Amino acid sequence: MKHVREIEKLMPKLQREINQAVKSGTTPTARAFVVMHRMRDAVRSGEGKDKSIFKPFMDMYETLNKVTLPNMLEVDGVTNVPLAEGFRVQMASPFYASVKKDQQAAAYEWLKANGLGDLIKDTVNSSSLAAGLKGLLEDKNIEAPAEIFTADYVPAMSVVKT
Repeated sequence: MKHVREIEKLMPKLQREINQAVKSGTTPTARAFVVMHRMRDAVRSGEGKDKSIFKPFMDMYETLNKVTLPNMLEVDGVTNVPLAEGFRVQMASPFYASVKKDQQAAAYEWLKANGLGDLIKDTVNSSSLAAGLKGLLEDKNIEAPAEIFTADYVPAMSVVKT
């Protein structure tokens, strides 16, 4: 419990340091993101530990990952930031898709009607669904109906060791 209290006390300082990095520009923010990315990996790898205590940190990480840093790269007109420390922080926009709650029957009918019936097993695998819907969008310009599916490119950052 002592460690939890210490972590909680450090969160405001971490937020201040992230805010200062953002004010200083894309490169300092990318450096801060690399540190947070490594911290996030350490949190995830903790076997059997209650990870809910890290929620404030994970929320801060997700905001930096999916909103702040992608916006900064877009404003700068770049897709990656090479760092002298041997890392490259880069933009990635994987496509995610899922069937909306209570729309399974409509989703299955739509998939069958659009040549993706082979995705249907007892359930539809989310990775296969995303790949299938992305293919329809990119190859045939067919968008999945928004009332049945949640499907979109979700910008996120990745760290590549160079």
